Amino acid sequence: MLSVLTFNICEGWRLEKIIHWIQTLKRFDIICFQEFPKKRISGFVNAFSDVKYGYSYTLSIQTKKKTLGQLTLYRKDKIKLVSSSVLLLGDSKVEKAILRKWAPRKSLITTYQTKTQTFTIANTHLVCVALNAHRYKQIHKILTKLEHHTVPSLILGDFNLPNIIGKKKLVRLMNSHSYVTQKNRMATWGVAGVPYQVDYVFWKSCVVEDLHSVRVRFSDHFPVVFKLRFSP
Repeated sequence: MLSVLTFNICEGWRLEKIIHWIQTLKRFDIICFQEFPKKRISGFVNAFSDVKYGYSYTLSIQTKKKTLGQLTLYRKDKIKLVSSSVLLLGDSKVEKAILRKWAPRKSLITTYQTKTQTFTIANTHLVCVALNAHRYKQIHKILTKLEHHTVPSLILGDFNLPNIIGKKKLVRLMNSHSYVTQKNRMATWGVAGVPYQVDYVFWKSCVVEDLHSVRVRFSDHFPVVFKLRFSP
């Protein structure tokens, strides 16, 4: 069984507190960050001298001051990296104009191998300022890319699809491609005290247990943790 964390860290503006929080926990086997500052990768890896983390990274947002993207880390003593690739999802002209960000959103797709199992993770960050239809097109690109993968796979990260009263449309789409998630809504983000779910974990041909968000205030999102295991 592998322990996994996925977390949009909001440009890493409280990264030192995030590092301290993770240091108080049992080491995660896999960590998937969104909006991680590229220049701070080595500092994060070096903060965990008791565990050797390997990683893959892709740029996803560029501002005048910061280079941000998806960072996926894995414990090298337990997991071997088989392959790493980047799927370009496209940007939003509206987002680019309003937020003044160069943001070619991407999904970082990594395949790993343990002693007994090969599996794939798509660490994803969908466009923020756009219609939901735009985000669904990006999801379709990921599903199409993974369509012929024969190993267990997970699609996770910041979908930027607010979940106020339900997530039936998204779940139906993912179910049609054999991906499942938990039924209960999970609060991962909030505005004016109203909880939303914008971060998701979907999985296929594997088992996810104890999936939940952690109410810590290190970002505008809450981190999401779970256990991953594979059926015999």
